Amino acid sequence: MRDADARSVVEYLCAVDGQGEQVSRMLSRLLWEYFAHFAPSADLVSEIAPSFLSSGQLVVADGLRAIFKHPSFYSAASRNGKVKNPIEWSVMVLRALSLRAPYFPDNKYDPLQQGGTDAMGLQLFFPPTVFGWWRRPETRWLGLPSILAKSAVLDAIVPRLRQNPKHALWKLLKLPSDEAV
Repeated sequence: MRDADARSVVEYLCAVDGQGEQVSRMLSRLLWEYFAHFAPSADLVSEIAPSFLSSGQLVVADGLRAIFKHPSFYSAASRNGKVKNPIEWSVMVLRALSLRAPYFPDNKYDPLQQGGTDAMGLQLFFPPTVFGWWRRPETRWLGLPSILAKSAVLDAIVPRLRQNPKHALWKLLKLPSDEAV
């Protein structure tokens, strides 16, 4: 289905009397599950859903704005409520260490590009279903093979960080443990 077809279906559903509210509730629940955590409360969905409808029209940008500005979006449940897939984990590590991908210019070993995510339990272009990976948490991303693959990624990154004494990680290492946290 093309984007234009999908848009026309959603616009049709919103135009039918009483369906716009149901579509906005469904979208708010699905987008909350995608960006924050699984199984949002009915009260939370009811709070966010009206922002998707603006004078009878579906406005996804307004709904996303409401999700991202909601106080529950920044709660501990949202930060820790989802198992991060290996790609999300890899990107988080690179961003936390202020690194760019690919970080391995010699192309000798790049655990993030040469099967590193496969070892973590995610084959990048082979999702388990047509919905991808986000619809269900994958327990294999938490197992020992995944932990070992993540340690291999860190083992490949840390020596590069040690070569750069201007990296912010060095400042963090010099701090006492109570201040570093």
